[in-house]
Amino acid sequence: MKKVLFGVFGVALAGLAVAQGENGVTSVDFASWFSSPHALAAVVVGMVAVVRKHFVKLDGILVPAMALVLGVVLAFLGNLLGYVTGNWVLFGLQAGFEAVLAVTGVRAIIQSLPQKGGNGGTDTTATPPTPPSKVK
Repeated sequence: MKKVLFGVFGVALAGLAVAQGENGVTSVDFASWFSSPHALAAVVVGMVAVVRKHFVKLDGILVPAMALVLGVVLAFLGNLLGYVTGNWVLFGLQAGFEAVLAVTGVRAIIQSLPQKGGNGGTDTTATPPTPPSKVK
């Protein structure tokens, strides 16, 4: 799991390095966050992870609820700044739902992968423990 996360962050950092300008200054274009609900969903996933790790310990149904609320709040701010036109509430809800579904899907895929066992992961079935012998 850690190797997958390091790979994802490595690709993100490599993209950031390539995206730097000729003077080495990287600018963040907040308008790109609101180009589609998919882009905002990626921002919501990251923000929920940061909030859960550093600020509030949430579990269960509160995590998807936080993603939905955060999606709507960010869409509202995008509407105030003029980046989101139209129905910003549905835009934010769609971004929140996509964030929840993306994280759930990735976790389901990772959990379905075979886990490494004691012999390097070649044996995928666990052997049942032997019952204790009966003494008379």
